[in-house]
Amino acid sequence: MTALQPTEIAKFWIQGKVVIKNLSQSFYYMSCPGCNKGAQKNYNERFLCLCGYESTATPRARIYGQINDDTGSVSVIMFGHEAEQVLGCYATKIIEYSEEEKNKHIENVINELTTKYWILQIYADQEKMKTQRYKNFNVYSIEEAKQEEVPNSSS
Repeated sequence: MTALQPTEIAKFWIQGKVVIKNLSQSFYYMSCPGCNKGAQKNYNERFLCLCGYESTATPRARIYGQINDDTGSVSVIMFGHEAEQVLGCYATKIIEYSEEEKNKHIENVINELTTKYWILQIYADQEKMKTQRYKNFNVYSIEEAKQEEVPNSSS
């Protein structure tokens, strides 16, 4: 008998702290605003995307991180609006920063993250998880937890 395989993307709600360990990661990538796929283009460079959209290369925020709670941690990747919520600014602002300004901003974000809890919806596409180089859950939505939603813990 063959085991049934899920055909849908599995979504989960979790609450925890966002942790960014790799400070040397690029916190944005150039993308097509029509389909959000990466584009090996310079900022504002015009190109015809594979999706058929005549596009201008636009920075899109991206964070590789972890979500930690009292039970453990899970590796995640955040894109676009969700990543910008955590970073506290738009990707276009990050690209304008000098390397020193960017590092200072990220350092401040990381310090602030130690005190914040977030409610996140993450998802995993099992087919993609089998083939992707990185084994991360994607963040579908994120919002800062209200004080009454934060667990009473000393961690």
